[in-house]
Amino acid sequence: MPRSKRAKVVPGSKVTKGTDRKEKLIQKTRAACAQHRYVYLLDLENCRSSFLLSLRQRLRPSQLIYGNNKLLQVALGNGPQDELKEGISRISKQLKYEKCLLFTDLPESEVKRHFAEFQPADFAKAGSVALSTVTLAEGPEALQNWPHSMETQFRQLGLPTILKNGAIHLLGNYTVCTEGEALTPAAAQLLKKLDVKTTRFKVNIEDMWTNPDPLENEGSGGGDEGEEEGDDEELEEAE
Repeated sequence: MPRSKRAKVVPGSKVTKGTDRKEKLIQKTRAACAQHRYVYLLDLENCRSSFLLSLRQRLRPSQLIYGNNKLLQVALGNGPQDELKEGISRISKQLKYEKCLLFTDLPESEVKRHFAEFQPADFAKAGSVALSTVTLAEGPEALQNWPHSMETQFRQLGLPTILKNGAIHLLGNYTVCTEGEALTPAAAQLLKKLDVKTTRFKVNIEDMWTNPDPLENEGSGGGDEGEEEGDDEELEEAE
């Protein structure tokens, strides 16, 4: 008799691994909340895991925690009845979409300075707003650094191109994107092929909570680097 699909056994190691990872994130968040003076609720724009990891390095010994929002809410509490510390549930309730938490002893002015100084450029995604207007001039100069084999790809993305003497020629001036306007999927792909970065990673402070009785810091307080990287498993880097 064929074995029922419902009788499929889930290896216990997988369940344990997932449970341990969730519990580790909860405990790490609670420890950071108890240790630091301030908790900042941050909104992330155009985020990639590599940018987030670089920002963590820059902010140490502060702790930047990104993870499953529901687990972070469990760690901090969802209301006065179960909040970790008085008033922290106000932050917890706002954990939605691309949000993360910064646990630090730095005042708001210092945190804003770090965020203003760290805004790496990146390839824009479809639907994002272009930071500048990108125009390609008629002739062979605009695409002279690309092999003739890419001519078909450029044409498929909307560029009016033709091959002449083994070089790609643009048949007229072409505006790939306009500052302040949303990028089409074709424009986003074209900018990436042209190696043009028109967007930036940005972090905005949405709220702040002050810890009335933080524990004394011992050591760096930065946590284990391997654990920090593990917390980013749900941060999917855009293609």
